[in-house]
Amino acid sequence: MLDVSTSGYYAWRRALPKRNAKERQYRQRIKHFFDQGQGTYGPKRICGLLRKNGNKASYHRVARLMADGGLYSTLRCRHPKSLTDSRLARQGDYPNLVKHQSFKPFEALSSDITQTTTSEGKAYICQIRDLNSNLVLAHQISNHMDTDLVLATLKQAHQRWALPETCIFHSDRGSQYTAKAVTKLVNQYHWQRSFSALGKPGDNAWSESFFAIMKKELIYQIQFKDINDLRAQVFAYIETFYNRVRVQARLDYLAPVAWLSLYDQASQKVA
Repeated sequence: MLDVSTSGYYAWRRALPKRNAKERQYRQRIKHFFDQGQGTYGPKRICGLLRKNGNKASYHRVARLMADGGLYSTLRCRHPKSLTDSRLARQGDYPNLVKHQSFKPFEALSSDITQTTTSEGKAYICQIRDLNSNLVLAHQISNHMDTDLVLATLKQAHQRWALPETCIFHSDRGSQYTAKAVTKLVNQYHWQRSFSALGKPGDNAWSESFFAIMKKELIYQIQFKDINDLRAQVFAYIETFYNRVRVQARLDYLAPVAWLSLYDQASQKVA
């Protein structure tokens, strides 16, 4: 009825335990990478990790096995609300020095501010990110979205990293970034200023994408008790997970710190 030979059937039966063992090992690899990503990796990213580690990976097969094992990414999509008030920056010279350009690590930085909430009220997160490696260099959290928040983040980045004087500091035209105190500090570091065009959030996609990722993977998953709880959770996410563990496709499925380490080794060999 099945048009299968007797010998073929028994050959299939003999190979069944081996195939089942391979299937279990494959599922275990998927679970390993899913746990490594703290539940944030979907089938596409896990396929990339499997291939990078010498395994064949079909998107549909990985997606099916993840669903069978109850492994669903925790990411949730929401539409962000813009915090930029650029009414005072509609005139004047605000060049965009990063558009359609490529940079080496630490040659250009991106910064932005986002809003979240705790049980006690609103809170604001400011971060500075390297355009090349996606490494988050500094972040600060405050109850107020003001110039002091940006200044504190700038000082932290400057103190923690040996950033070149030719560095480009890119942001939107929010009043916090166009303030005289921020301009003075950036000039003191001998950095160049760069700004997004009005109404063009895509001009600062590096920071926009980071906040979108962090909100999906952390902010939307937790109800923070107060600003200190928020600070602790964001610090752990950025410093121990995002910068050092979370792999990125454009970094050849490495975390930013690991990718920079390999970049430094390659640069030293060339030198």
